[in-house]
Amino acid sequence: MFRYKITPEEYMDMIRWAMREKRSSWKGKLKFAFQTVIQLVFVVLLLLFVPDVPSWMKIVLPLISLALAGLAIFQTFFLDTRARIVLEQRNRKDPRGTFWMEHKISLHENILRVTYGDSKGEIDVRHITDVVRDGDLAYIRMSGNVFEILPKSVTSDPAWPKFEKDLLHRKYEIAEVEVKEARDKVLAAAAYRETVNLPEDELVDTLVRMKRLSYATLSGWSAKELFTLTFPLLVLVFATGLGDPLYLGLAILAFLLFNLNFFLTFTPYYRKMVKSRLMEPMENGYLFAVTGRYVYLFGLYQSYRYDLSDLRKMVDSKDKIFLYFSRQRMVFAPSVRKNALVAALQRRGGISNKAKLGSKE
Repeated sequence: MFRYKITPEEYMDMIRWAMREKRSSWKGKLKFAFQTVIQLVFVVLLLLFVPDVPSWMKIVLPLISLALAGLAIFQTFFLDTRARIVLEQRNRKDPRGTFWMEHKISLHENILRVTYGDSKGEIDVRHITDVVRDGDLAYIRMSGNVFEILPKSVTSDPAWPKFEKDLLHRKYEIAEVEVKEARDKVLAAAAYRETVNLPEDELVDTLVRMKRLSYATLSGWSAKELFTLTFPLLVLVFATGLGDPLYLGLAILAFLLFNLNFFLTFTPYYRKMVKSRLMEPMENGYLFAVTGRYVYLFGLYQSYRYDLSDLRKMVDSKDKIFLYFSRQRMVFAPSVRKNALVAALQRRGGISNKAKLGSKE
């Protein structure tokens, strides 16, 4: 057990760190670029090269554009001011100052417990994302959010490294045991199974290609996907026919925004994101299996289950078979035993008229 107090300055350090983390992500960088450079350039070009722009638009558009850019700059560079605002909001919600009282953190079997004043927080170690160091401070994160701040008095304690190691070891030990038990049950009833063992770069390439093909494959498209692609195209064609640069520019911008997720798959930021989300493989790679009405993918500490009743399309792409499910879920399997995989899916009722094996890429 550790006893400590968190100061307002340390709390502000955590806020500043969280904001920097959010800003440094590919989504944060893209959002900042759009709110500043991209939209400013678009408005300037619009006002310079489009004739007959209404007078009110010449005033309103620059004001909105500058407001968006100013907001983005404030959110990005004025971290101290933003952190102070968040601190004031916390103090208003906690007038008794309970959070600034002595904290106690302890590990009870699989439960990490934090108490201060009359408040208590508990978290199963399996739900801990990681423990991040930022200078003298450390943050225990849960699903990307900070669960607890650990000040220098804890991180400099000789007992802290062992506590941190035990905490993460217990998390992964429990996860590995649970995944192994589930994997053994699936293997006992598997109609098809295959080991996926690829170099990391090839695995990332495959996942990126699978994501791109989810937009480019015509079979099994949902109404939302069709609308997302066709509506901006129709607007673009209509604007081109009008020959008005204003409408044409707006149509191009709408097309890019509606299909932004597809265009992002061609950027290095998307590859970096995919790489950061890879599961830890087992010693011989990942396990792909079909059993009952489900498809499974197992790693060392994680597993995913896909309901075959949600299967919408299948694509034979080079030496892989991509399976696309509803809610933008997808998984791939090696096509070394393609006939056996298709037969297993047919036996289990996974292939219906709405999800046939598509033609090769």
